[in-house]
Amino acid sequence: MTAYTQTCPKSAPGGGPFAASSWTQLHPNAITFGGGPAQTFTSAGGNPTIAAEFDPIAGTTDACKTVAAETEPNTANYTMTSGGFTLMGLPTVKATISDVGPFGEIAARLWDVTPGGEQRLISRGVWRIGAAEENATTTITFQLHGNGYEFPAGDTVKLQLLGRDAPYYRASNGTFAIEASNVTVTLPTT
Repeated sequence: MTAYTQTCPKSAPGGGPFAASSWTQLHPNAITFGGGPAQTFTSAGGNPTIAAEFDPIAGTTDACKTVAAETEPNTANYTMTSGGFTLMGLPTVKATISDVGPFGEIAARLWDVTPGGEQRLISRGVWRIGAAEENATTTITFQLHGNGYEFPAGDTVKLQLLGRDAPYYRASNGTFAIEASNVTVTLPTT
């Protein structure tokens, strides 16, 4: 099994190759970060301009696109400083959530934030709240899209949770609030 990583600029050759006899051996390590205190976000989502800029149909297909880093309103954010590592696979998010309102969803984005104040989208995913989880407190686990990406030392790795990431993911029909606590993201690494 052989894998290459996303590199920027787009014209740069892919990072790697990374070779192993099995998928598990390709990413034998992991880095986990997050936070315990509760953060709340709602169906209103974060900055709709940023969401639109990273839509592959109406926004961009450039995997190296960056925007000015910001703490978007109505989002929950968890960060760590990179010591320099290579993500290889699907990030896994685990959280205790309390949902109030119908048809809730959690959109998640994984960003690389440079010391210069730019951020690049590395992965994203979504969790739709099921009927049994509505108006209840439960622990959930879901994965983001897979990627191979080298986080340079000194950059900030940011996990962002929000209630909508439209137009990439269809926005919920419901109006809801989600309180997330004990949030962790585990990044498989080479």
